[in-house]
Amino acid sequence: MSALGEAPDDVEEALAAYLGQIPLGAGFRRAAISRRAGDPFPFTLIRNLGGGEDPENGFSDPLVSIRTLCDKKLGDEAARDECATTHEWMLNLARVQEDIPISNGRIVNFDYVNVVEQPHWIPFGDDQVLCKLGRYGIGLSYVRK
Repeated sequence: MSALGEAPDDVEEALAAYLGQIPLGAGFRRAAISRRAGDPFPFTLIRNLGGGEDPENGFSDPLVSIRTLCDKKLGDEAARDECATTHEWMLNLARVQEDIPISNGRIVNFDYVNVVEQPHWIPFGDDQVLCKLGRYGIGLSYVRK
């Protein structure tokens, strides 16, 4: 049974920290819950779409949307490859218990990662941006805050 002071870690923050480790040139790909004008491409946009919680057993199972945004000028193949990399990193989380450090110093581990919707092309608000969207179910146990 959960108690006051127990809750799941922030799934968006954990995924942004994890996917923000994808190598890109001499640095890393940017990943966040929002994209500001001028943020470089490729970019990984993460959103918690909701989901259920079982407070009695201290468990949360959010559904997350992960969009990989790419500059259309770099071409379809480059965008496809960047999107495949994002999906490969999510598949790694489905098989391996990765330690994901977040801003408050905590280490997050997901109980499970399920592919709910394989990445597929979708329109984006800017016609110069290519976008693939995947949806994943994440299992998070409650932790003491």
